[in-house]
Amino acid sequence: MILSFLPCQTWSCRRCSKITLTPPALRSVVHSVYALTLLLSLFLIATVLWDAFETVVLPRTVSRRWRLTRLYFGVTWRHWSGAAARFRSDRRRERFLAIFGPLSLIGLAGVWASGLLIGFAGLQWSNGSHLRPFSASGRFIDDLYLSGRRSSRSGWEMCNRSGTSPG
Repeated sequence: MILSFLPCQTWSCRRCSKITLTPPALRSVVHSVYALTLLLSLFLIATVLWDAFETVVLPRTVSRRWRLTRLYFGVTWRHWSGAAARFRSDRRRERFLAIFGPLSLIGLAGVWASGLLIGFAGLQWSNGSHLRPFSASGRFIDDLYLSGRRSSRSGWEMCNRSGTSPG
């Protein structure tokens, strides 16, 4: 919905002239969206960190049904073993299945990293996103880019050299 501020002090949608929101009503909607994004981002970060702790550090088996790692391995193993079943030669099938372990750990680390990037981008966006790109307003994708950029080594080097945030 593209909103524009009209001189009559109401907000209206350019696509549909039937929808009108007064500024206080719009502010309450925006604040509730920010609050919901804040809570979902905190939940995502906590879920990823707790799952990584249980998977890597915890010395005992975790028996909960809903775990990020269990969901990841369930989906990827189903597809990987289905692809392996198409091999006719036992030797080629075993070689193909042997690759799953190392690749899946790299993929799991990628899932955790993506979850943290999205979570921290959501925190940045829900805080009011102080980014001002060339477009009119800060979008979530800009915060996601900044979150990814700050987590990389080159992003931190740029931040340390110039004293400003990279992006």
